[in-house]
Amino acid sequence: MVFRENGVQRHYIQLGTVMTSKACRNQGLIRQLMEEIQRDYEGKTEGWFLFANESVLDFYPKFGYRRSDEFEYAKNVTIDQEATAVKIQIGENNELSRLMRGMKESCPQSSLWLESNEELTMFYALDYMSKDIYFIPNQEAYVFAVLKKGQLHLQQVFAPEKVDLDRIAAAFGREVKSLILGFSPIDKQGFTCSKIKDSDTVLHVKGSALDIVEEDCLRIPELAHT
Repeated sequence: MVFRENGVQRHYIQLGTVMTSKACRNQGLIRQLMEEIQRDYEGKTEGWFLFANESVLDFYPKFGYRRSDEFEYAKNVTIDQEATAVKIQIGENNELSRLMRGMKESCPQSSLWLESNEELTMFYALDYMSKDIYFIPNQEAYVFAVLKKGQLHLQQVFAPEKVDLDRIAAAFGREVKSLILGFSPIDKQGFTCSKIKDSDTVLHVKGSALDIVEEDCLRIPELAHT
């Protein structure tokens, strides 16, 4: 995976699902696979990361991974305008092709930005978040977001120019009382940064290049999770 980390290009590898069928457990197969992957990509990446569930937190340190804190950025907002964000229906009027073009033409909108993001983002767009995609005309921005009980959870923004996140939030109207980001913003002013405590998965990293993620309170974007 190629990321843009505060303007610097980085090459990282993410491990997705690691599992063994019940009939094949306790034979050392996972260890064999993990070691084989390590050999295949040694010297070809600057760092490794994965998201592990609570049941296997003792497993990945055996392969050099360490637990890393994740951070969330949030702020309270006051909006005094009607909503202008337009919900996108992926299956209608060539919206899918327009969304894909918008992703390809987007400049980085977060301090840790996934480049060449189309395939993974479309995984979310066509399934889990198919009903949570919006277009904001005055910023030419495509937005993946969930608005619930006054909280706008902004998971990603794609736009040809750097957007103003306050204006993005304002496009969702007066109902929005707080803004929560699924990524780390380029401009942190006005945001409160806190460690994520309640999560189904825990970030693990390997390689000194990924130390900056924790040191600079960066967040691997939610839409970059495999």
